[in-house]
Amino acid sequence: MERLYKAYIDSNYYVDEKHVTKSGEEGLSRKKRSNLKYTIVIGSNSKEISANDLHKYLSHKDFKTIERGDSVFYVIGGFESIKEAIEKRKQLENEGLKTESIALINGVPSQVQKILSNKNIKQIIKEENILIETNEVATKKEMIYRVQLGAFNIKISKEAFGSLNQIEEVKGNDGLYRYYSGVYNNKEDAAKHKIEVLSKGYSNSYIVAFNEGKRISLEEAGFDVKESYDDVVEESSVPTKEAITKGLIKFKVQIGAYKNDIPTDVLDVYLQLGQVLPKIDPSTGITKYLVGTFDTYEEATKYKNNIVQKGVLDAFVIGDFNGKIISAREALEFTK
Repeated sequence: MERLYKAYIDSNYYVDEKHVTKSGEEGLSRKKRSNLKYTIVIGSNSKEISANDLHKYLSHKDFKTIERGDSVFYVIGGFESIKEAIEKRKQLENEGLKTESIALINGVPSQVQKILSNKNIKQIIKEENILIETNEVATKKEMIYRVQLGAFNIKISKEAFGSLNQIEEVKGNDGLYRYYSGVYNNKEDAAKHKIEVLSKGYSNSYIVAFNEGKRISLEEAGFDVKESYDDVVEESSVPTKEAITKGLIKFKVQIGAYKNDIPTDVLDVYLQLGQVLPKIDPSTGITKYLVGTFDTYEEATKYKNNIVQKGVLDAFVIGDFNGKIISAREALEFTK
């Protein structure tokens, strides 16, 4: 937990009991909490995760990942009250799933505002005069279906997956980063989503099914499986090969990025290069300027080196996946 806490020491609210918030009050006031939700932190990418734990996580429909910088937190649920979060945490632990803490989150996509210490939780319980149920509540187990996009040697930004919904990332103890899209309670919806995923170029994606904290075969999940299909439930430690349909990944050279007008001397150089494509990043308002379209990284690198010799010293190679700018490293990982 120490590494988990240190990741948030520079945020608006400190997480160590020895620290106070910027307002001088320990914890969050009831008014501030009223605009937030509670979630249960069950892990992070700072710790290795076994295949068994991975399957336990993915078997929960409300499992999701929340990123902050290089850290990824694995959480379950979004609860209006701390009472609901505490009771859900107890239920998860009774089912054999280890939890680390309760956190306050807000926004879409969710952002962690504060990891609650035990002292914080006791204070909130006291403030709100909450009675926590101690009786175990039996919960109905649901069949859960997801579409696995691939397993990679490097971390892929969620933005690289474009318009696909509910992207979750989990790093296993084999060092691979696995990515999943969607979460469904019935196989028909999962199958429809797989077709959508395939149509967007993820040629080696496939459905994975979970029940009672374990991954199960597709046949056990109700699918008609051909004899030739390798219907295994063990996690492969081999990275996905050619995760994206060949030809959908291209390489370009980025020669600059500006929020305002391009300086006159730089514009003259761009005009000499010809066919410079401006592409606005809606999240930052910055316009990136790109040249060339190449099938291979090697071709793009050769062109980039020529541009550098002409004075564009900041040029570098980027990837292009269906018009979406991704890093060259991600593009190479998708295509190898």
